Amino acid sequence: MTKFFLLFTLTAFVLLTPSCLFTRQNQRYYVLVPETNGTAQTTYSDCILENVRLPSFLDRHEISYLADTGEVVRLSKAKWAQSLGTLVKENLTSAVRQRIGTPTDTPAVAMTVILDQFWMTADGTFLVAGFIELRSLSTSDSRRKPFAFQLPSLGQPSVELVVTQTRTALNKILDELAHAKE
Repeated sequence: MTKFFLLFTLTAFVLLTPSCLFTRQNQRYYVLVPETNGTAQTTYSDCILENVRLPSFLDRHEISYLADTGEVVRLSKAKWAQSLGTLVKENLTSAVRQRIGTPTDTPAVAMTVILDQFWMTADGTFLVAGFIELRSLSTSDSRRKPFAFQLPSLGQPSVELVVTQTRTALNKILDELAHAKE
């Protein structure tokens, strides 16, 4: 009985290991690269990006999108290098720093980006909506500035399209951050 169990275990291990390795070898990881050539010229010198919040079904490693049918579509064999919320925050923070350099003054305003809608239609149109919360670090004042925009379709949803549209959406959100204090 013990020899049979050992033989069965070894056989199962040998048969399953190549398929696991094959799946892992085909896994692709993506990061977001901030673009520094945005159109906004407003400075952020007295602001700090405190937080970014995404819907929980998107704030994960798997590359996914919300279809206009309400279905969360996960793209197989494609993952973000980190959770999408972490990538978005790191990229927005990096882009803000690149636009203003190192701020010399103590920040007066903390900004939080909250994305309520971050989804793609069947034809590949990308829709983004949410708000920027501005909170004074010296008083109890806070306010919210809503934003919404649509990115034109680049074709049928695919991994490359989701990555490209997410990168473009980040640049638009960066422009929204620049004008949030107005």
